[in-house]
Amino acid sequence: MKKNSLHLLVCCFLTNFSFSQIPIDDYRAEIQDLKSESQLKNYWNKLEKIDQDILVNITNLKAADSLSIPNMIRTSLLFDIHGIDAYKPNNVLPIFNLSHNYIEQSQIAFWPIIEKCASVGGVIQSFGGKYPAYQLESVSLTFYNYSLINQELKYPNLIDKLRKIERNNMIDDLSKSYQYQNKL
Repeated sequence: MKKNSLHLLVCCFLTNFSFSQIPIDDYRAEIQDLKSESQLKNYWNKLEKIDQDILVNITNLKAADSLSIPNMIRTSLLFDIHGIDAYKPNNVLPIFNLSHNYIEQSQIAFWPIIEKCASVGGVIQSFGGKYPAYQLESVSLTFYNYSLINQELKYPNLIDKLRKIERNNMIDDLSKSYQYQNKL
C-alpha cells in the first residue's frame, strides 16, 4: 500500500512538473527549515529514495527529466544552504544525481558538486571504480556515448576541462537545462 501511494504521489509530481517550472523557492524554504542533523539525513534519504525507487525505473525520458533535475537542484541547495558539512562521506546521492541524468548541460552544471564530494572523500572515492572513473564515464556516455574504461590517463585532462567551463549559478543553469528539455 505504501509503495502504491508513493507511485501515485510521484505521478502527480511528474504531471505537475512536466508542464511547469521547478519550485526552487519552495525547495529553498524546505531545505532552510532543516535544522538538525537527523532532519538533514532524512532529507538526503528522501531524495535517494526518489532516485532509487522511482527515477531508475522510469522509461519515459520526460518524466525522468522531471525528477532528475529537481533532485540535482535540491542537492545543490543542500550544499548552498547547509554547506559541505551537510554532506557525509557515505552519501551516494550526488553520484546518483549525475549518473542518472542524461542531459549534458545539467551534468556540466552539477560537476562542482561532484568535486565537493570528492574533497570530503568517502564512498565517492571507490563508487564504480577509483574516483573519477564512474563520474567521468557518466559524462562521456551522455555527451558522446563513449566509454572511458581503461583510459585513466585521460582523466586529469578531462577533469581540467570540466573545471575550466565557465559557470554562472548552478541552480539557474540546472533550471535552464530543465526549461530547454521541456521546449524540446
